[in-house]
Amino acid sequence: MTIKEAILKSLEDLHKLLTHNEIYEHIINQSYYNFGDAKTPALTISALLGDFIRKNDKS
Repeated sequence: MTIKEAILKSLEDLHKLLTHNEIYEHIINQSYYNFGDAKTPALTISALLGDFIRKNDKS
C-alpha cells in the first residue's frame, strides 16, 4: 500500500475530520504503511493532504 492509499483508507475507516497526526497514528496502528527511518512522517501526510486539496481530489 502506498502512503496515499494508506491516507485514503484511514479516512474511510474513521469517517470523521482528522488531523495529519491522527491519520499518522491510525496508519501506524493498523500497519497500513511502514515509514521506516523517516524523520517527519506526519508532515509528509500533511503535505499529501494539501496535494489532495489543491488538486481537488474527490477520493
